[in-house]
Amino acid sequence: MQILKNYTSIVAVFIISAVFIQCGTAQKETSKMVENPPFIITEATYQTWVAGIQGGGAGTYVVITFGSIDSNVEINNFYFGNFKASAKMQPNNSLLYRANVLNNTNNERLMNIDPKQETNTLPQPKSQFELEQGNAIIEYNFKGKTYFHKVTKMIEKSPLAYPSANPNGRGN
Repeated sequence: MQILKNYTSIVAVFIISAVFIQCGTAQKETSKMVENPPFIITEATYQTWVAGIQGGGAGTYVVITFGSIDSNVEINNFYFGNFKASAKMQPNNSLLYRANVLNNTNNERLMNIDPKQETNTLPQPKSQFELEQGNAIIEYNFKGKTYFHKVTKMIEKSPLAYPSANPNGRGN
């Protein structure tokens, strides 16, 4: 009887281990880099910006224009530099996506009565990729799986320096 209990315990541990190993393998298979994605990029640009006031922040606008996108594709995030930012489809152009990658130069968290507003001031997540200057990665879903596509040789636009005061000389 004791041998049967030991045998059952060994089999149970083996089955549980196999299940966990399979879960890890499945996750790796659903996230992969793709050379020929189900979309065509016509233009990819980035533009650094800096606020004109102390504490106003700095970052980079990443803009990708697609010539076509398969209807089963959902663009999620852009990775640029050391950060990950949410890619937003522009309301007036479904083929234009933009992300604001913050440099997190201001590590202060702005407090607000509304907790939803506080979360907007949290630092952006770090990128899991090491990218060279002028390269980005697009994270997208296609038919229920997550994929990544590297964009190289992006066009750098002139930096934006926002003014520190209202250019009209009037208050808000």
